[in-house]
Amino acid sequence: TITLITRGAYRELLPDNLRSVHLIDLDTPRALPLFAPSPSHAQGARDLLAMSWVCAFTRPDPELTDWWTACGAQRIDWLDPRPDRPPHVVAQWLDALGFPAPALPMDPQWPRPSTPGNALWCHPGSGSPQKNAPLQWFVQQVNRLGNGRGQPVIASFGEADLALVDPITVAMEAAGHTVIPLILPKLGNLRERLRTEARHFVGNDSGVTHLAAALGIPLTVWFSTTDPKIWHPLGAWQSPQPS
Repeated sequence: TITLITRGAYRELLPDNLRSVHLIDLDTPRALPLFAPSPSHAQGARDLLAMSWVCAFTRPDPELTDWWTACGAQRIDWLDPRPDRPPHVVAQWLDALGFPAPALPMDPQWPRPSTPGNALWCHPGSGSPQKNAPLQWFVQQVNRLGNGRGQPVIASFGEADLALVDPITVAMEAAGHTVIPLILPKLGNLRERLRTEARHFVGNDSGVTHLAAALGIPLTVWFSTTDPKIWHPLGAWQSPQPS
């Protein structure tokens, strides 16, 4: 049995062959016993951890190691969430767990329609302003990939990207392109619209970029503060564009 402890909204991003995976929402009381060592939480933690193998994607925490072990975990692996040297982060995690790494890039996780949409898709944010390409870079890529002035562009924005809505719209319109904004979409809707509508995706090193790659969408990706040898998307992607 595989149990994921993560945000409940991410369930919509599980591939179909992993839909049977048990997911516990990190933000619900069910997950609390794992991270609040106390006698009152011991039974709840034992129910989750008895005879388990824990893979924690965070820095080692000695207190949690002791707590999880006391509650029945048989093995605990702390997986570095921010490695600073190659190889690819997925290969590093698999190697740390004792699994042979698959050949990269991987095949798309979801099949696309036989005749997908023709939209150029931009995601100008990333959750960290330091990782973001200048807005004019996005305009340049749309000019390069489009069919001339007037090319419609779908631009998606997450919670950390709302300040970019107006600037990217102004920059694209100044270049003669029409922006179709997609603001704070639910993850399942974002996945389906990407899968069915995007011809090419332009973005920074972000979660949405990795989702697009998992869908088999050709990519143009900007890397600045992160190393593409460690973080390049797995799937169909073009050469990363360094700063």
